[in-house]
Amino acid sequence: RRTVDMVVATSAVVVESKKVEQVIAPPEPTRLDPVVTLTGIEMYLEALKLASQWQPPEGGLTGQLLVLKFKARWCRSCQGVDAKVKRLAREFPQVRFCEMDFDDNRELCRRLGVTSLPTFQFYMGQAGKVEHFTCGVARFPMLR
Repeated sequence: RRTVDMVVATSAVVVESKKVEQVIAPPEPTRLDPVVTLTGIEMYLEALKLASQWQPPEGGLTGQLLVLKFKARWCRSCQGVDAKVKRLAREFPQVRFCEMDFDDNRELCRRLGVTSLPTFQFYMGQAGKVEHFTCGVARFPMLR
């Protein structure tokens, strides 16, 4: 039985929710592990929701930049950028950094257009997905 139908639009993710029995919220980032691991569609949807509802402490526009990294345990390039992503997450605490294992979430990754690893997707508040690209160690400086 499917509880969530998902349609990926060109610039934003549109979600039709029929009946979600239990919402699994992603954990908050910590100093030791500033990159939150998303383990399924429910956590992915909840992370998008939290980022879109985030209010900056100093006021201003609603919404938080969410950087989602798709990786796999067997991917050497993914392993090469792991420490660099954690460093960025500590440097920019106002940005929410998340990651998702490709092998554990193949169907969702396919629907989100992930065709190679590591892939980074950027979401901004209500605007949805604003950027999507593959980036190994050599191209990592472009994340800044």
